[in-house]
Amino acid sequence: MTTPHLAADAKWMTLASFVFVCALWGLNFVAAKVSLRYADPLFLATARMLTTGVVLLSVAAATNDRWVCQRKDVPMLATFALFNCFGLQALMYASQTHVSAGLAGIILYTYPIVTAIGARFYLDERLSVLKILGIVCGFAGVALVAGFGSGSGIGELEMSGAAVCWATGTLLFKKHLSGRDIYVVSGWAFIFAGVMAAVALVATGSFEVRSTAGLWWWLVYSIVGGSVLTNVVWLRLLRSQDAAVASAQLFMTPLFSLLFGWLLLSEKAGLAKLGGAALVGLGIVLVNRSRPLAWLRRAGGERDRKDVRPSCPTPGA
Repeated sequence: MTTPHLAADAKWMTLASFVFVCALWGLNFVAAKVSLRYADPLFLATARMLTTGVVLLSVAAATNDRWVCQRKDVPMLATFALFNCFGLQALMYASQTHVSAGLAGIILYTYPIVTAIGARFYLDERLSVLKILGIVCGFAGVALVAGFGSGSGIGELEMSGAAVCWATGTLLFKKHLSGRDIYVVSGWAFIFAGVMAAVALVATGSFEVRSTAGLWWWLVYSIVGGSVLTNVVWLRLLRSQDAAVASAQLFMTPLFSLLFGWLLLSEKAGLAKLGGAALVGLGIVLVNRSRPLAWLRRAGGERDRKDVRPSCPTPGA
């Protein structure tokens, strides 16, 4: 039985873990923005996915005897990799050649809202009034920041496509892969996606790279801090939290992307971006939980028996 003191400690440790993961993911958008000054988007996506896949598979091999991919698993793993890793990473990097790090974070993290819509049809999950209100808030936030943004709108569309890819990967995982070892699934997904990106890289001839300390520093960060480390912490959180509760905490990531974009890239966080981020954050909370702070009570061991659903391994977005 969990004592009140241990339960309180667990609550704050869970909160700190969520803040830690969201902060690293928010910094990922700055890493991508700076790396794109020196390298092509497909090169960055390929390097990041292949390296992350090798690291995760090494962990899987050390902890699981059944880490080798079976032939019967290839079609689903490849489909999952196509959306959850390749589509997400390629579109995310391509988008940030057009939009700021802060705006990219706001648009990508409509992912839980897109997932809620897809789950209604693919997983037969109910859309409550609060979820519908959350969906409206989320897309209103995107419309607000996109409407006041500069450029042709291509970057906004590409990042919206990345959010759709991530949501599709989540739905595929929850329906077909949730019973599998999550390190094995993540590792092979990154490897498959890295191969896809490498093929696209060769086909397009996009090999423009200027080797600088800045490029390799931020690329190493995006692999170690933005993918591997956050993946490990996030998966541990998912083992103690249901999908809805965990996803609701993602609202912090766009706020961190705005903060780091302002601090490190001198990006302006105007009223439109702040208002859009607030609407997206509110939308995520409403979509995932009728009681937004219920996760704090659950962190100490109080689990809801009626809504415990596995979630998707993070792509290290």
